Amino acid sequence: MTSILLILLYLQIVLSNEAYTCHKVISTPFKSTKDFVNCMTSKSFFDKYLKEVKGEEIEYIHRVNRITNQLSFPQTITYRAVPDIPYVPSFMLLKINIQHNWNRIGNTFTGKVSTKYITFNVNLSAIECDDDNIHMNLNGVILDKISIVPNNAMDLLLDQFGGIFKKISEQDK
Repeated sequence: MTSILLILLYLQIVLSNEAYTCHKVISTPFKSTKDFVNCMTSKSFFDKYLKEVKGEEIEYIHRVNRITNQLSFPQTITYRAVPDIPYVPSFMLLKINIQHNWNRIGNTFTGKVSTKYITFNVNLSAIECDDDNIHMNLNGVILDKISIVPNNAMDLLLDQFGGIFKKISEQDK
């Protein structure tokens, strides 16, 4: 019996630390890739995102163009916030440090998001569709996490980001 428990524990440790990837596609209100890029390079978008996640002690590391209000890349954004974890009341959680490192390669935005619980890469890009709208392609890969964080946390994080992105982009249209 003990050997079965040890094997199950070993499998849990090994499987929970494998790289997990997730792919999502969401619709946007944008009609062109240029509109998508303008949104993702806008400090205003990130300010609204940080307000939505109740970010505090926000710091943009690298200057933002004060005339155009556009981010320069690579861009690092650090802040503190209470994580949004389903079925766990926010009053039971403490604020954590969150760091986003963003870069732009053409019309693709590559990010690395780090917290004390999980670190992952995310790529955001525009897809032109037949319906004359632009869709956003989200690809995430877990780089590191603590063992109690399930792999499907990546799905949840991309869903949360996608929902916030849609809310902000639809308000701005």
